[in-house]
Amino acid sequence: MKFLDDTTWFHEEYLEYYEKDELQSAEKRDEKAAERIEKRRKRKGNFISRPMLLPFYPESREYYDIIYEGVTEDKIDDHVCHQFSVHSKVEEESYINGDFFFEAETFHLVRVDFTLVNLKSLDISISYSPSPDGFWLLRQIEIKGKRKTAFLFSENFATFEYFRNPQINTNLPDKLFEADNEK
Repeated sequence: MKFLDDTTWFHEEYLEYYEKDELQSAEKRDEKAAERIEKRRKRKGNFISRPMLLPFYPESREYYDIIYEGVTEDKIDDHVCHQFSVHSKVEEESYINGDFFFEAETFHLVRVDFTLVNLKSLDISISYSPSPDGFWLLRQIEIKGKRKTAFLFSENFATFEYFRNPQINTNLPDKLFEADNEK
């Protein structure tokens, strides 16, 4: 990542790819990485840049019911957390229903578990944690759902993405980010 005055550039590289708990070849990894990046670009689904706190922004509050649930009984990823339930008043794409867990001491977002209003059969959990530099960053995305297949059968699926080894303002060349920015 490269933080600039008015924006943040993000570049990702896939280091490993597993399918059914088996490590796949570098060729398969690169093929799947390109496919995932293209799909994410087409649906504008960049979780790293999605403003997950949007329901709490003043301009969005009228579209959500937000309920403070109190301090969680159990720690969330080793953090004492405040929990807020968020329910959309709008039945449109990109609005969400879910639970937000904020670290009690600093109020950083630790985890959000949600569904998109228009895709109730898809559960998404996004976790954040502090980097070695102290920046709270995306750590993991977990998606579970059910999809229809041929002959009206359905299948359950799950996918996990882990974000490790963040590099922030490490004098990376701007050229590294050009392909991502052009899209």
